[in-house]
Amino acid sequence: MKFHANALIAKFCIRSCFLPAQCLLSLLYRHHTVYSSLVSLGKTHLLIREAGFAIFLQSNTQVLIQACRPVLGVDPILFLPTSRMERGRLIRWRMGWLPGKPKECPCGSDHTSHCHLLDCPLVPVALFEQLPQPDQDQIHRIDFAITSLPLSFQEPRSAYWILLLTILWHIDIICNSDGDYSHETEHAAKWRAGSAIEASMI
Repeated sequence: MKFHANALIAKFCIRSCFLPAQCLLSLLYRHHTVYSSLVSLGKTHLLIREAGFAIFLQSNTQVLIQACRPVLGVDPILFLPTSRMERGRLIRWRMGWLPGKPKECPCGSDHTSHCHLLDCPLVPVALFEQLPQPDQDQIHRIDFAITSLPLSFQEPRSAYWILLLTILWHIDIICNSDGDYSHETEHAAKWRAGSAIEASMI
């Protein structure tokens, strides 16, 4: 419970730094007592653990651990514009639930492992070629692409976001062929809509 409390405190303190100037909490910052309280709350054990987390990443060889970001924070797959199904795939991939337990791949050449899906003929090779390339061979290309996503709305949109969602759509069909994918006629529709709005404002 204490860890969860520290996590909530840290999240709210971090979010308070990015609130609009018109918000009540931003206006209260001018009051010295409130500001001092927020600063003291921000010095939680969770933030102190970030240095330990970096050491942990360096010493741990597990694939899913190595795929994590080098700093603690909110993963962009939780706030970038996307549909519920697409976000679900991103989260399942991050958690290791996609592709899930390896089984015979519909292509007939191997099992549905992380390694095979990079070369599976059922996933267009051209999609992978346009993802950012990791410097180390042991880092999966999809994990590297997710980790390279911008951490805030202020940063430029990633050109490969649509490609990433399309790849995961192909992988989901391969690994869960019983699902209904007929309603997904356009990938990253919310992302495209947001880009169109931004373009019209320029």
